[in-house]
Amino acid sequence: MNKIKVSFITLAVSILCIVVFQLYWITKSYTIKEEQFSGAVNDALIKSVKKLQSYKVISILCDNLKSDTDTFEINNCDTIITKVDSFSTNNVITKDCMKVMIKTTKNCISDDSLKSIVSNITLSSNPLSKKSSKTIFVNKVLNQVVTEYESSENSLSTYDKTRLDTVLKTELLDKGIVLPFEYSIITEKDTLIKNLTSTGFAIDMISDAYKTRVFPDNLLIPSDYLLVVFPGKNNYLLSSLWITMFLSLLFSLIIIITYIYTVRVFFRQKKLNDIKSDFVNNMTHELKTPIATISLSADSLMNEKVIDNPEKIRFFAKAIKQENARMNQHVEQVLQLSLIENNAFSLDLRNYDINLLVSSIIERVRLIVEQKGGSINLYSDPNLPQTEIDMTHFSNVISNLIDNACKYSDQEPKIQIELTFDDKNIIMRVVDNGIGIPDIYKQKIFEKFYRVPTGNIHDVKGFGLGLSYVNAVVQAHHGTVHVENNAGKGSTFILTIPLKSN
Repeated sequence: MNKIKVSFITLAVSILCIVVFQLYWITKSYTIKEEQFSGAVNDALIKSVKKLQSYKVISILCDNLKSDTDTFEINNCDTIITKVDSFSTNNVITKDCMKVMIKTTKNCISDDSLKSIVSNITLSSNPLSKKSSKTIFVNKVLNQVVTEYESSENSLSTYDKTRLDTVLKTELLDKGIVLPFEYSIITEKDTLIKNLTSTGFAIDMISDAYKTRVFPDNLLIPSDYLLVVFPGKNNYLLSSLWITMFLSLLFSLIIIITYIYTVRVFFRQKKLNDIKSDFVNNMTHELKTPIATISLSADSLMNEKVIDNPEKIRFFAKAIKQENARMNQHVEQVLQLSLIENNAFSLDLRNYDINLLVSSIIERVRLIVEQKGGSINLYSDPNLPQTEIDMTHFSNVISNLIDNACKYSDQEPKIQIELTFDDKNIIMRVVDNGIGIPDIYKQKIFEKFYRVPTGNIHDVKGFGLGLSYVNAVVQAHHGTVHVENNAGKGSTFILTIPLKSN
């Protein structure tokens, strides 16, 4: 038994380790998914900021070109800003880039490259040569762009909510993120800039938001931050793992249920084995006495002194008959219970006066009870109606209950039977002053072969079939039976039989 316990404990610990490992694996997978998601969002935010900066540079460039109408003519500056969307965010025009361009413009920028920056800008019909015009363009315009970019770098005046929304959606979609999001640009003091904040963004979302500096190139001056938050992020991440979690949970439940079922079957089989052993012990004890009595009586009948004595012959013959009837009663009880459990019997239901039936049984057993110094009494409602019962089986039920009341009494038995009725049932109470039944065994005593544990002591005869037979017959009559412990000592068996059998 100790080896079996060790096996069950080892198996339980192994199952627990498997479940813990699966939980760790799922948690780890969730963490990896979250890190991948965060990396993609942060990358999208950085690219969005770069693209917004490129919009700002082009906007300043266009403003300077528009102001210099003496030298240049601008057909459509808005298309310059629109074309930024087709540029790579890794090649955005930055402050350092423009400074380099100023120094190398004359030697490096050709007509074609100039057109790629401001493709819709055309030189006016100025008498200056193209070369001198390009020199003026590069030296004057780019210097003004750098100066104004530096002076207005931390200004959000050129930012537009619609453009910000569009840029964020484009960059997030490029990373495969299609979740609804809320965004805002906040100051260093966590103050929302309302004209650059989405409708659903709230101040309490700041702690859960992804953020990046709006002006990452300027580290000396406190910068504003671009914030993006995804309200449905957790559900999105969990949904990407639902198949893994479902299968893990399913297999874990299968393993746990199988383990529990195996343990229950084992202990049930052990219980049945104990009941079987107890039944064999009781059966051996019950049958050994009548067999020994019959054997002794048979030997006595063959004795020459007995053969010539008719009185002794009748005595031993009577003893053999009584013991034979006793063994037959035990066998018949087992067979009857087998028939009831297999639904292989039918009740012969007829209207009977239960009061008369119980009275006749009491008179039959009164002598046995009184021989033990006890008493048995019946208290019946005089208006007790008749009901449909099988007289044979119901008589056996009453006899079994009275027999148990006598056997399980450690003093002079006092048995009281009460018959009452209500609107639906006839109620019979069999009250005794016996040893009682512990609460933990109350539900088990009606099981087949079950007896309240007493070890290998057989001072009370029986197979453990009486109460299971009582329960089966009462249920066949669509009634109920249960037991209650008395306040002082003993038990009360309560039977209910419908007034009209269903």
